[in-house]
Amino acid sequence: MMVGLWIALAPMLIMTAPAEGGIGPYGGTINSVAVSGKDSRVLYAAGGTLFRSTDGGRTWASCHKGLEGHSAILVLMDPINPNILYVTTAAGGLYKSANAGALWKPMTIGDSPMTVTTMAIDPQIPHRLYVGTADRGMFMSLDGGLIWTAFAPNLKSFYQRALRVTAHNPKTYTLIAGNVIQRSTDEGQRWSVISGGIADVSILDAVVHPYKPNVIFAGTHQGLFQTMDGGEHWVRHKTLLSDWPVFAIVIDHGDADTIYVGALGGIYRSADGGKTWAPINRELGELGVSSVTLDQSDAKTLYVGTHYGGLYKGLNQGRKWQEINEGLSNLPVRCIVLTPLASNMIYACTYGGVYRSKDGGRTWEPINRGLDTGDAVTLVIDPVDPNVIYLGTGLGLYRSVDGGERWRPMFHDLKRPIRSLAIDPSDSNLVLAATSAGVYRSTNAGLHWANVDRDYARDVLVLTASATESGLTYAGGVRGLYRFGTDSEVCRFSLPLEEFSSLALDGQDPRIIYAGSYSGVYKSTDGGETWRWPLARLGSRVMALIVDPDDPQVVYAGTWAGAYKSGDGGLNWTPINQGLLSQNIQAMAIDTRRHKVLYAATTAGSISVSADGGETWN
Repeated sequence: MMVGLWIALAPMLIMTAPAEGGIGPYGGTINSVAVSGKDSRVLYAAGGTLFRSTDGGRTWASCHKGLEGHSAILVLMDPINPNILYVTTAAGGLYKSANAGALWKPMTIGDSPMTVTTMAIDPQIPHRLYVGTADRGMFMSLDGGLIWTAFAPNLKSFYQRALRVTAHNPKTYTLIAGNVIQRSTDEGQRWSVISGGIADVSILDAVVHPYKPNVIFAGTHQGLFQTMDGGEHWVRHKTLLSDWPVFAIVIDHGDADTIYVGALGGIYRSADGGKTWAPINRELGELGVSSVTLDQSDAKTLYVGTHYGGLYKGLNQGRKWQEINEGLSNLPVRCIVLTPLASNMIYACTYGGVYRSKDGGRTWEPINRGLDTGDAVTLVIDPVDPNVIYLGTGLGLYRSVDGGERWRPMFHDLKRPIRSLAIDPSDSNLVLAATSAGVYRSTNAGLHWANVDRDYARDVLVLTASATESGLTYAGGVRGLYRFGTDSEVCRFSLPLEEFSSLALDGQDPRIIYAGSYSGVYKSTDGGETWRWPLARLGSRVMALIVDPDDPQVVYAGTWAGAYKSGDGGLNWTPINQGLLSQNIQAMAIDTRRHKVLYAATTAGSISVSADGGETWN
C-alpha cells in the first residue's frame, strides 16, 4: 500500500504568489491551527513558519517576526483576547505575542533553560497557563506567563508530549507523558496512569469525552483505541483506522457524538460517539493528516493540516473541502531548476512531489502523474530538448518527455534512492545518477546504465558536469571529492576526509572549481590538482554554490544558516539574508538571462527570490 504523504493524487491546484513571503510552491506540513472565537475569519497556522489569515484561510501571510530561526510547532490563542497568542517551537522554546502575531517575545521559565514540549490554556481562566517539558516536569503560571511555578509534584518527569484541560471540567487534566496517558481530577495534585491496556504502543494524542469522563479516545501509531471505563480496559477500533497512525482527535463542541480523527491515511468522522467511522477525505486525495481544528463559531467547519499537502477547510462536517494554501510558504523545497532556454519555466522538488511554474514563480501546479512517491529529490533538464527531464526520488529514477506532464520509471537497478543527477551540457545523451549503490552512467539518454565505480562513488551526494569538456563530471560525497572521465577512470582529490554537499564550476575558466562542506568553501584553480582551504567558516553546511556567469568573481553560497555572497572569488563572504523567510537553504538557482535574479529553496519557507543579487529577498 502506498503511504499517502503527498499531493500527486489531490485535485489540480494552481497556487498564486502573495505580496510577501516566499513565492511558493505552497503547502507543507501544518502542525497546528488556532481559530479566533470572536472572528472565525482570523486563523493562525504553525508548520515551521507561523502564518496568519484574516479572510478565513483564503490568503495567508507570515507573522514570524521574533521567531526567526525557530520552527513553530504549537500555536494557541487566548479564548477571550484573540490578540494574545502562544507558540512552542521545535527547539523547545516558548513565545508570546500580545499584538495578534505582529511580534513575538520569548518567555522565561525558571532560572535555567528548559525544553518546552507542550502547552495548554485553562479554557475558563485563560491567564492560567500550563507547560510540559522534556525532563523537568510541569509548570503553571497564574498571570499569563510572567511568573511560573512547578506544578504537579507527584507527576513522574517523563517527556511530555501533549496536555489537555477539559473544557467542561477544568479540574481534570489529561497528559501524554513518555509513552503513557496520565490523568488528574484534582487540578494536578494526584495523577494516575490510565493507559495500562495499551502499554506497548506509541501514543500520539488523547481526548476525554466532555460529558462522559470515563470515555477516552487515544491515537497511537497502531490506530485508534477507546476506553469506556476510565482506562481499565481499552479496545482497538478494527476499521480502516487500524491501518494508520492517528495523530489528532477532536470532539465536536456542539455535538459530542460527532468525532473527527486525523490519521496518516486521511480524516475520518464518527456520528455515533465512536461506534462506527467513515472516511471523509475523498477530495483530499492520499494526504496524511497531521492536525484537526474545529471552527469555534461553527463546529461544522473544520481545518485539516496535512503532511506536506498544506491546509484544507472542510465545510458541512467535511462533506466539501477547499484547499486554502495561498501564501502558506511552508513547503520544504529540496531543489530548484530553471529551464535553460526559458527561465520563466521553473521546477521544484519537494517532499510533496514535483511542482512547475510557467511564469517565473507567480503560479505553481503539481506535476506528479506516474510517480509512485512524493519524495522528489533532484531534477535535471535536457539542454537541447527541455521537454526531456530526469527526476531522482527516494524510490528511484524517472524520466519525462513532455515537460513533466507524465513520468515513467527507468532502469530496474536504479530503483533506489537517487541523491543527485547530472547531464552533460555538450552531449545530452550522457546522464549520470548518484545512488546509494554508487554512480551510474548512461550514454544513450537513459536507455541503458552502467555502474561507474562501486567503491569510491558509493557515498556521492552531488554531481556537476563540466560545461566545456564533454564527459567530465565532478562529484562530492561523504568521503571527499572525485572526478569521472569518459574512460570510466575515477580520481579522488587529495582533500581532508569530510563530507562535500555542493559543487560549482566557473563558466569562463573550467579549471576553477568550488566545493562546499561543513568547513566552508574550498577552491581549486587547476582542475582539482590543488585546493585552497576555506579562509572563513560560513556557520553551517554549504548546500548550494553558484558562480555568476557575468562576473565569475561573484559567488553565492546557500547554507543551513543562510545565504552568503563573495565578490572576490570566495576569499571573503558577506551574509545576504534580508527578507529570507527561512535561512535553512537546501538549493539555489540563478536566472539564465537576468543574472541578478536568484532563487533560494528552503526547508520552511518554500522558495524566496531576489532581484538584486541577493541584497534583498521576498
